[in-house]
Amino acid sequence: MNCILTAAYKVDPFCIGNHKSLSREMEVEHYISGIKSLVNTNSKIFIFCNDKEVSFRGENLFVPDIYEKYLDTSNIEFVPFNLKTLVPQYNKLWERCKNLVLRNPEKLYCWNPPLAISRVYMMEKLFKEYNVTNIVWVDAALSNESYIPVVNGGTSHDFTLQNNANYYPNNKNDIFQPKLINRLFEINEKFKNFIIILQSINQEPRFFLNTLFNNVGYFSMTGGLIGMHKEKFDTFLVEYNKALDLFIEKYEYIFTEIELFTYLNCIFDFAKIPFSNFSANSDSYEGSLFELLKERIYDDDSVCFNNTNV
Repeated sequence: MNCILTAAYKVDPFCIGNHKSLSREMEVEHYISGIKSLVNTNSKIFIFCNDKEVSFRGENLFVPDIYEKYLDTSNIEFVPFNLKTLVPQYNKLWERCKNLVLRNPEKLYCWNPPLAISRVYMMEKLFKEYNVTNIVWVDAALSNESYIPVVNGGTSHDFTLQNNANYYPNNKNDIFQPKLINRLFEINEKFKNFIIILQSINQEPRFFLNTLFNNVGYFSMTGGLIGMHKEKFDTFLVEYNKALDLFIEKYEYIFTEIELFTYLNCIFDFAKIPFSNFSANSDSYEGSLFELLKERIYDDDSVCFNNTNV
């Protein structure tokens, strides 16, 4: 079975007095508009969500109960989970994160590493417990208007401001439609994995990787889309766990799935689809994530490897 995997999960921040860290303070309602874009691809969707009630506009509700008010959930299967039990190395990772924050507590740390790296363990659960062979992770906010022009299906984090007539099939220019996700399933079936990459790498991970590998490419994974196939997942998972342990022990900065996949690309040479910017502005169209999703994803030459000139 092919499926889309995404998450709508509220994380608690790490608090130092009144200062909140390791969280973007995103509520589960902020993903309603984006997940509706995925619903319109007519694909099976697994949404990993909190296993307890979350705050929603003055009420405490379970995530499925919230989403069923605003979405057609006939193709959605909610998978409630607890981050602390899903991620095997949670305690060690969270302690490491807190210690790094305490070194410089006023610095902005907006990502929650346990949640960011947990999508691989979500995949593990789907491969083991559900009849799934081909998983494409799609970030629940991938259709946000900061990345995608509104005329092409760009959505608002505030679902109360979202124009529900602006989705496919009513809006034929909306790029989130069945042909897009079917193309992603096709790529994943062919190569048994894929990631999307920026054609640059930050200096901290690059310096770290240069201590481990002789030839580090100028690629940096970005987590908006990830393809994983059951055929190669077990081998990948072994190395992913090793990579997580390595970064917890040796890496001197907060990290997410971006650094882990960038590291693992040096081992596996994933199928990669490159882009150069996240802008939805027309003057930055060439090389943008929007261009990738609108056009280049359908080009057979869109996929590259470590030795490919891009």
